[in-house]
Amino acid sequence: DELTAGDVARVCQACAAQPDGIDLDVEVELAAAILTCIPQRTCDFGAGDLRLVLEAVARWSDMRFQTDPSSVHSAVQAMTATLSRHVAAFDVVALEAVLRLLQEIPLPEGKSQAICAALASSCSTALSSSCLSPQGSSAIASLLHHLSLVGVDDPSLYHTGVAVCTRELIEESPASWLAATRLIGLCGRVGVVDTAILRHLTHLFSGMQVMNALDIEHADQVVVASLGVALTGLAALRGQ
Repeated sequence: DELTAGDVARVCQACAAQPDGIDLDVEVELAAAILTCIPQRTCDFGAGDLRLVLEAVARWSDMRFQTDPSSVHSAVQAMTATLSRHVAAFDVVALEAVLRLLQEIPLPEGKSQAICAALASSCSTALSSSCLSPQGSSAIASLLHHLSLVGVDDPSLYHTGVAVCTRELIEESPASWLAATRLIGLCGRVGVVDTAILRHLTHLFSGMQVMNALDIEHADQVVVASLGVALTGLAALRGQ
């Protein structure tokens, strides 16, 4: 109970960073203790802490750590609530890393649906805000893309999200390029055919030179995957 949110994040980071460097019995005990702490500390986690903690929870959900499934579920549910509150504070790449980690954690179907519903609700709230920033728009675009891929059926949310996020993506930058690829993919998936929206998104997408400024690990892989998302969306739009 004396561990702070920062302490929890550092322990999780150490475990995830040294997968073979910690004795299994020791890590089993650490996992049990940290999983119990997470729901009590999530309100104090920053955007960066969430990723560190989720990496460890995804690792500990493996059977060899003998973790209590209910503890894993409680930890994930608490972190999802925090993610929902802070989603607009993430950059696109970091948010998508967190969303991928969430998918790696085995959860009962009902729990997964509840998580998706919470994330969809956070999107709806952010989209109705009068102070949504370009960074927030990029994050929301990424989250909407993710929700559509995992089967959340909410055409109204997607159509509103595409319109609002596109309006906020004004300057050409790596973040706006990444967001544009997600939104183009979403347009193809849910059938958004507004000419002005598509013209603006394809304009952002065509400015690939901005990606020279993308300063992240595995940037080439991110760019190639993003190209695939956008081109798939454009192909779907051509068939509509």
